[in-house]
Amino acid sequence: MITFEILSRALFSIFFVVAGITHFTHASIYDSLVPTYLPNPRFFHLISGFFEIFLGLSLLTRWKSTGAIFLALFLTIVYLGNLHMWINDIPFLGNNLSTSANVLRLIAQILMILYALYIWRTFK
Repeated sequence: MITFEILSRALFSIFFVVAGITHFTHASIYDSLVPTYLPNPRFFHLISGFFEIFLGLSLLTRWKSTGAIFLALFLTIVYLGNLHMWINDIPFLGNNLSTSANVLRLIAQILMILYALYIWRTFK
């Protein structure tokens, strides 16, 4: 029987796998999101795409607890790109986000971090 926990973890996993794949299939979209103090934006967003795929898949394995704690750490680090986007008013997909939209992104990031920590604590 599929429980709510299994379904929600699977959907969370799929979200990261799909997001990670887009770093490779639509690479130019992500270049401007990398903070300017990091060299070679393409390298950094491709690496982040790899980790999104890898950590997303890890949530479906026996290493889900370890994957979840690393995902929480990853989400904390990559928020720097969202913050860079917000502070410098960098458009994403041709649109500049309003302050309200950026606050919603921050809330969504916090909720994803908290859910990853929940998975970690549940399966450790």
